[in-house]
Order: sequence, then structure tokens, then C-alpha cells
Amino acid sequence: MYNSGFSGWDTSIQTNFSLKLFSFPVEMNHVQVFFLALALHFISLLAIVGVTIYVSSIANSPFSALAISLGLFLLPKAFVQLFKRGIVYKLLNLFPINNYQIEDFLTFMSSKQEYILSSFIQNMVSTMIILLIIKVVLDGTVYLRMKRYQVS
Repeated sequence: MYNSGFSGWDTSIQTNFSLKLFSFPVEMNHVQVFFLALALHFISLLAIVGVTIYVSSIANSPFSALAISLGLFLLPKAFVQLFKRGIVYKLLNLFPINNYQIEDFLTFMSSKQEYILSSFIQNMVSTMIILLIIKVVLDGTVYLRMKRYQVS
């Protein structure tokens, strides 16, 4: 499969040359990183869908919904370039566009002084929970909005 079939899945992620995580402080193997990235991207996709559905429910036309959704999706990437430190920088890294490069995101989550919590696992779980809360709250808001405007 990737380099040498399935025999390398149990080796340490620090030996992976494509992700360049040679000094990664958390002991993980390739399968763990693969499933962690898969779960993170899936939950990020759910949050993007939640935001898009919410914007679509309040917009008047499909084009304006598309423009607003794309703006909300891409805007955090631009703000990360402006804010390099502080709580704003930490919060901007919760947005799905900023966690697509998995090697950068894993390194960011593992640094003790950069993110909110001190443990890698706590940082990853808190990020996924926050994204799921965003999805549920926005879906609930859309449901209540549609229920209020439903024609009987």
C-alpha cells in the first residue's frame, strides 16, 4: 500500500518521511495518525456543512449563500496570517480550513504553549467536540427557523 504494504502501519510516525514529523512528541503509529486525520477531517466537514446550511437558510438567493459560505470558509485562513499569537490565533485554528495540513495541525496541537490545553489528546478531543457543538447548534437553529416559517 503506502510504501511497503501493510507491514509499516505499526511503525512510529516519527519515521514517516512524507509527513516530516521526525521530532513529534507524541508516540503514535501510522494507523493512529491515519484514523485521527480521517476523524478530524470528517468532523470538520460536518461543521462546514452545518455553517453552509445555516447560511443557506438565512440567505435570499443561492448565489449570495454561496458567496457568504465561501467567505466564512476562507476568511479564517487570511486572519491567521494577520494574528500570529494570542487567543485570537488559537481560536482561528479551530476553523476547518486551518486543519487541512495534518502535519502542521498535529504539531500545533502537540505544543504545550501554543494551544489552550497542555495535552495533545485533550487538544484534539476539545477541537473535535467544539466542531461537533457548532454543527449541532447550527442544525438546531436551522430546524427551529424552518419550523417557525413552515406553511401549514
